[in-house]
Amino acid sequence: MPAQGWAGPWLSCSCAKARESWKGSGDTASESVWFQLREKLGATEFLGYETESAEGVVSALVRDGKEVDALKKDDSGAVVLNQTPFYGESGGQVGDTGLMTGEGVRFRVTDTQKKAGDLFVHLGIVEQGTLKVGTALQLDVDHSRRASIRAHHSATHVLHEALRQVLGDHIAQRGSLVAPDRLRFDFSHTQALSPDELRRVEDLVNSAAALLFEFLKGLSGKVHCRLVIGVVDHQAERSPAAERSHSPLLRMSLWAQQVQARQYRVRVE
Repeated sequence: MPAQGWAGPWLSCSCAKARESWKGSGDTASESVWFQLREKLGATEFLGYETESAEGVVSALVRDGKEVDALKKDDSGAVVLNQTPFYGESGGQVGDTGLMTGEGVRFRVTDTQKKAGDLFVHLGIVEQGTLKVGTALQLDVDHSRRASIRAHHSATHVLHEALRQVLGDHIAQRGSLVAPDRLRFDFSHTQALSPDELRRVEDLVNSAAALLFEFLKGLSGKVHCRLVIGVVDHQAERSPAAERSHSPLLRMSLWAQQVQARQYRVRVE
């Protein structure tokens, strides 16, 4: 886990590299607007490691794949800012939601994405007033939602280590989803997990949760965050790569959802 904290690796890639990756991806031509804006505006400054609230200025507005000067009440569109505390979807972790407010205007952020490498795009709808380029805004991330995402991000690391201890050091993350209501951890193994192996994983995760809970409680008298794994759905299927190489490895996913603090339950479905 990087020094910056929960949000995972923050690797900037050049606009040129992002464009090469995008070519042939099947996206519509309207996606080109993000590369144009990236070249014109530069990268968005991300403030989310330090704060969930900040001030920013609207650098560009996009509606139906085209740059516009304003978004009116009830218009859906995208907002690009000079700086933002909103995390853009990346590395399997979903983007932030929240509110942008200014004098006579309110924009509801329903998703945040990264385009053209490091251009943060805030998707949503104008709930009040008219939003224009150059407008100064108060930016507020949905705190409770981000806290849940942060908890699931931490739980992903705990689950990974528990799997390594039970199944072996060969267990590596092959993919993931980190959302406010669940996480998914993808890995490869020689066979489906047995009930005993799942129970041992559950015990290790529960032990880690109990230790963290008591540590945080001792620091502040109350818990500000918690690991929340909960119900795990275990699925296994042979990966395409394994089929080609006749490898015995299976590609598996563990799904996790919150049940309650300090109590994780693992089961096969």
